[in-house]
Amino acid sequence: MKVSVVIPLYNKADSIRRALHSVLSQTAPPDEIVVIDDGSTDDSADIVRSLRVGNLRLHRQENAGVSAARNAGIRNARNDWIAFLDADDVWKKDFLLTVRELHEKYPDCNVLATSYSLLNWDGKEVSITLGELGFESESGIIESYFKAAYNVDPPLWSSAVCVYKRSLEEINGFPVGIRTGEDLLTWARLSVSNKIAYHKKSCSLYVKDDKPWDVGRVNDVEDFVSDELLRLKERVGGAEKEFLLRYLGFWYVIRASSFLKAGYMVHARDSILDSVCYDGWTLKKCVFYAISFLVKKMFDSYLRSIIKKESSFL
Repeated sequence: MKVSVVIPLYNKADSIRRALHSVLSQTAPPDEIVVIDDGSTDDSADIVRSLRVGNLRLHRQENAGVSAARNAGIRNARNDWIAFLDADDVWKKDFLLTVRELHEKYPDCNVLATSYSLLNWDGKEVSITLGELGFESESGIIESYFKAAYNVDPPLWSSAVCVYKRSLEEINGFPVGIRTGEDLLTWARLSVSNKIAYHKKSCSLYVKDDKPWDVGRVNDVEDFVSDELLRLKERVGGAEKEFLLRYLGFWYVIRASSFLKAGYMVHARDSILDSVCYDGWTLKKCVFYAISFLVKKMFDSYLRSIIKKESSFL
């Protein structure tokens, strides 16, 4: 199993060295590292060049977004397996070893992933909440991706996954031109035609910003992700179709959360109502819906505590 590591890079001079160090420190080293500089205007590319690592290649392109950068990495990768790492995140030393062990144990799986943790702005490591994976042991094959991903932290994440290159090519890589949800849609697309081997051990760290509350990226008002999820409905059957629709309802809650953070109350309210159509009312939806009627100056402090407590990874 030969692995190419793909790292999209845009203005991460303060963290790219740390990310690359975590790759170079792996107990089972990668076969190559491909860094795609997406038009950085800081010293990011110079830092990569300064490392002078033999199996590291740097490619530069005009700024086109993280999905386009990942896709460029896929095209330039020379090996059959691609592990992704964002430039501000960190692998634990055994990530690639764990991925290789998953491949040996579950050779029919084209998606290999591990759990991960949140490295908070105060330096504390917080484990994610895993859903129903369909197995009790430490590792196994996810029985239903949409069931596993519903109403919890995403089991798959862009810095804790390794995918067979051909499987990525079959779905045309990551969707370009959307600001949020591009990775979630990619895992959903992969799940309908590929088995996913998973290890519950946290082998990667999602490094949060140093600010205690981040308003996050604003959603696209036009919801490309939900349209594509609905198209996937025709490719699944039985209980998986029901789980997909419930997951779609969960996606609308994620959108509502982002809209609330940005102060877009009407869009947040509409997203909650869209979610109810697929998954009914929950306490969280009732709270978000009520908040959407508040004047922005009144809800800021309350919203920060609610969203931070309810979903660190949204």
